[in-house]
This record gives sequence, structure tokens and C-alpha cells, in this order.
Amino acid sequence: MNALLRAIDAELLKMKRTLALALIVIMPLAICGLNLLILLNNTRFQTDPTFDVWEFFLRNNVGFWGILMLPLFITLETALVAALDHNANAWKHVYALPLPRWSIYIAKQLINLALIAGSMVVVVIGTVLAGVFVQVSGLLPDGRLLPVFPWGALVQALSVLFLASWLIIAIHTWVSLRWHSFTVASTVGIVATVTGFIVINSDRFAPIFPWSLPVRAAGSLVMDTPDAPDSLLFGLIGGVVFALVACWDVTRRDVL
Repeated sequence: MNALLRAIDAELLKMKRTLALALIVIMPLAICGLNLLILLNNTRFQTDPTFDVWEFFLRNNVGFWGILMLPLFITLETALVAALDHNANAWKHVYALPLPRWSIYIAKQLINLALIAGSMVVVVIGTVLAGVFVQVSGLLPDGRLLPVFPWGALVQALSVLFLASWLIIAIHTWVSLRWHSFTVASTVGIVATVTGFIVINSDRFAPIFPWSLPVRAAGSLVMDTPDAPDSLLFGLIGGVVFALVACWDVTRRDVL
């Protein structure tokens, strides 16, 4: 355990002032800002007194983040974390440290999980800020007030997305560390994301395709389909198992 803590500490030092850290703020807020612009151009927002602004932000922010951005964001973040050592050709030095190799891999896996979890927190913050802006700016028609913020629904939806994405994170952590090329990592992510769009409605392939699991797990909020608890379990347990196997694969290889 001490070795793992030391490895995590080393990874945190390398992460300071990097693009990977900046993106956990920039990309979620960009999604929230985009949905704010969509809201302001929504005719129901201007004319329907029963229009629920919080529900709009909740569904759109979680939906756009889970369907469009999350798989690509995971691809980018895991590749950037791996690039810290790839670009500096530092693997010989890293593996020469008085730490077991497994601790170095698991530390990177945990850092990637933390980065994705951090982005989920920023989605919550961005949703709140967007709603507050609408309220205080006087953009609500007829001086209406926003209802109580749906904390429970938003936190639950983002928690499900995060846990169901563990398998995707584990796969991309392995790909980004196993292959030196940033192109390989990004190509795998883009192809898998596009494939996920294609198979998302397939009863045969969607339940077992990792990039479809987060959306299926939060289906009632993201796609107006029933939630699939099996997708949550598959993503969570599969992520743990795959991370352990990937750790064995990467750490047993010689560094050339």
C-alpha cells in the first residue's frame, strides 16, 4: 500500500499545470454553456410558463455529456496521462524507481478514474451556474423563479455514468500505456465511440459493448429508455477485472 501511495504521489506531481487537468474544467463547462445557448433559443422557454428549466439542463447536460463527450473525453485524458511518460521516454527511469511495477500502473489507473470523476463534479457545477445565470440575469419570462434544484436526480445520473464507464477507462488506460503512439489511442477511442452510436439500440450488441454501457445504464434520463442495471454492473465489475489483467500485461513487458 505504501508503494501505491508513493506512485500516486509521483503521478500527481507530474500532473501539475498539465492540459489533462485543465480539460476536466473546460470540456464540461463547454457542454453546459452550449446547452445554455440552446435554452435561450428555445421557444418553449419564452412562451410556456410550465417549462422546467432545471429539467432541461439536467437532461441535456447529462445527455450530451454521456453520449457525445464522455467516451472522447476518456480517450483524450488517458492518452494525455500516458503521454507524460511516453513523450519524455521516461519508462526506463520510471521502472528503475524502487517501486513495484504494478503500483505504477494502478496509480495511473486511479488517476484516470479521478480525472473522469472530477469532470462529473464540474458538470454539476456547470448545471448550477447555468441555472443561476438564467435566474439572476432576468431572462426568465414574466419574472418566474426556478424551482428547487434536482440535486438527487443529477448526482444519481452522473454517478451511474461514471461507474458504468469504468470498463471504458480501463480499456483506454491499457491502450494508451501499451502503445506509445497518441494516434493509436485516439483512433481506438474515435472508432469505438462511433461504433457505440451505431450499436446503442441493438439488443444483441449494446449490452456487451463497453462504449454503450454508460448511456444504457442511465437510459431513462439520457435516451428516454428504461435504465439497464446490468450495464452498470458490467461496466463496473468489468472495469476492475480488465484493469487487473491489463496491469499484468503492461508490467510484464520489457522496456526497450
